[in-house]
Amino acid sequence: MTWIIIASALSGIISVVLGSRKLIHLHHLNKHRLALFMILFLGVFNLLYFLHTQGYFPQDIAGASMAGLYASLSGFLLGGMWANYRQKIKAGSVLYRTRNFGTDVLPTLVAISLILAGIYRTGMLSDLPFTPIRITSGLSIIMMGIWGFTLQPVPEFRAQGIILIDRIIEWDDFKSYSWYSENSVEIEYELFDELSSFVTNIPADDQLVLERVLSQKLKEKVEQTET
Repeated sequence: MTWIIIASALSGIISVVLGSRKLIHLHHLNKHRLALFMILFLGVFNLLYFLHTQGYFPQDIAGASMAGLYASLSGFLLGGMWANYRQKIKAGSVLYRTRNFGTDVLPTLVAISLILAGIYRTGMLSDLPFTPIRITSGLSIIMMGIWGFTLQPVPEFRAQGIILIDRIIEWDDFKSYSWYSENSVEIEYELFDELSSFVTNIPADDQLVLERVLSQKLKEKVEQTET
């Protein structure tokens, strides 16, 4: 069991480094990529199950492999959480953010639920024996909940840019805005030399505040260009 713990710890440490570099962004995901990932995942799972039934993938090796996989996932989420936290600090103070039950309370409840479920999975709250796979799987769920705390489900307009989910749109890449409908605004920005946009709902009472923020940023861009 010692070598399993050491291997899982090394996998977790390496994954923390990779996760902190934000090699994967949630906005890169789409239906096609998600479907492809699920097909590959199910294919590998069925292959390993077949090898196990044929005696080529014994129980001890399978358990060690799953423990390493969960440890890698935990490390990747921990690294992503740290990267998101640093990104928010770098983005500066909050200029505007929509606040309601769906944007504040609900994500927090989901994150806390995941953390509690992960703690229960480790066996800390039961008489079940501690095993590498139980600990690492529970830890991965806990890290998923903590990582969820750092995600921004609605745009957060900060001094240095707009944070959306797990990425930042710097004000230098901000191009324009327009009211998409009575209660929603469309933000246009440049991403990888291509023009992109997103639409977000803004309460009527907050529209003037956001209008001032966006107008000021456009004014600063014009002044910088003229300078």
